[in-house]
Amino acid sequence: MKPATTKAAVKRQPTCQLCKKRFRTSSKTAKFCNTSCRTSFNNKARHVRQISNATTSPFFYELARQAIRAGTLQIYRHFDQQQLEALYDVYASCQRMNGWGLRKEHGEAPFELSHIAPVRGKASIGVKQR
Repeated sequence: MKPATTKAAVKRQPTCQLCKKRFRTSSKTAKFCNTSCRTSFNNKARHVRQISNATTSPFFYELARQAIRAGTLQIYRHFDQQQLEALYDVYASCQRMNGWGLRKEHGEAPFELSHIAPVRGKASIGVKQR
């Protein structure tokens, strides 16, 4: 009886998707030369995905609605990241005050309890007078 012979693993030489260097592997699915390249690539992809998801978020739509209501984008001209985060906190607390998640659970009609600034009148800031 012959002893069993083992086949040598087939080596592939794919190109790393991040650093574009060729590397040897016996794996059929390897796309990166090492773990640091893989995590860097995935972090970049996650960052791009988060930015694209942010543009379709309810908060971004609310910013767009307020700019349309004001008739100009100049209302956001002097905003930095800290002020935008503070504005998001105001938006989130307004949603909580209005029972945003609760309406679906209880089947109630949409309602508004809180108003940050009046839409029309002399006390309004940053909106067109109609």
